[in-house]
Amino acid sequence: MFRFRFSLLHFLMVITLLAVGFGAIASGSRLAASGAYTLFLGLICLALAGAVIVRGEARPFWIGFAIFGWAYLFLAFESSESSAPQRSWRSGWLSSFSFSTYGSESQNSAHLITTDIIDFLEDHLTGSRQIGAKVMAQWTSGSYYAGTIRSYDGAVYTIAWDDGSTPSAVAPAGIRGYTPYARLSGHSVFGSLAGLLGGILAALLFGNVRENAGKCGS
Repeated sequence: MFRFRFSLLHFLMVITLLAVGFGAIASGSRLAASGAYTLFLGLICLALAGAVIVRGEARPFWIGFAIFGWAYLFLAFESSESSAPQRSWRSGWLSSFSFSTYGSESQNSAHLITTDIIDFLEDHLTGSRQIGAKVMAQWTSGSYYAGTIRSYDGAVYTIAWDDGSTPSAVAPAGIRGYTPYARLSGHSVFGSLAGLLGGILAALLFGNVRENAGKCGS
């Protein structure tokens, strides 16, 4: 009977992914983000190759890894450039996908729970609300856009918007740290973990199915 075993190697993979991801989020650097994203793409491409090439009891793991990893990629990374017009950090060499960083969409729109986790990590690891700091601030529509804190009167922040719009007052709850590279890092590590979890689940649920089918065909 096939049994998937969560080995020391799998445990080390999870710890390594978490360490790399949280380190990249905390640093907020472009180099760290590109490294985490490259690792994520490498893993899901490797999983896709394993799903096609590998035979035997290991194949369900690779198929699950590929499906969950690629699904996360297409759910978290948008291909439409019209959804977030203010993303000057985006570079073609970093990704062919445009990435929705802070949701120029409404707060009520559906999104992955990992987005909320990354928001929490940003606020606690990289957020800055000093005068002169670059931030993402909430516009009256509920969307977030890039700007700079011009002043703070103890109740609201005055934000000078990057697109040249008239500066406006924003409540503290509507201010987030400007960390687009950290967000890319966060989704990259969560995507890798989603692929690993999908591979483990597929191996646990469908490993016996493949083994029994092989016995019937022999």
